[in-house]
Amino acid sequence: MAFVVSRLRGRVRDPRLTLRLGAHAKRTTASRLAGSILFAGFGVLFVVLALTGNADTAPGFQQTLTRWMSHVATRLDDIPNAVAWPALAAVAVVLVFLVVRPRRQEERHEQEALD
Repeated sequence: MAFVVSRLRGRVRDPRLTLRLGAHAKRTTASRLAGSILFAGFGVLFVVLALTGNADTAPGFQQTLTRWMSHVATRLDDIPNAVAWPALAAVAVVLVFLVVRPRRQEERHEQEALD
């Protein structure tokens, strides 16, 4: 997808989008958003296939990952919900903070140079 987008850059209009979450706004382009959604979709599919064990015809590394993730999922099942839910909530809060935190000045300049 990145190859196609790079070949079409300048020939096809790539509209800029602003995604808002509360007071935070993230500027991106439609092609970057489409690529991110595609990448996330394949990631979710990869993990679901690994956890459900439906990766019989998968390459060796994916079968190895399937066995490892099944083992980890079995061990995680032993953690009580009173511990697991607050830990998952803390991870989610950290991820949201990392996304919405104000960026430093030099990071803004680097991002503007990429755009």
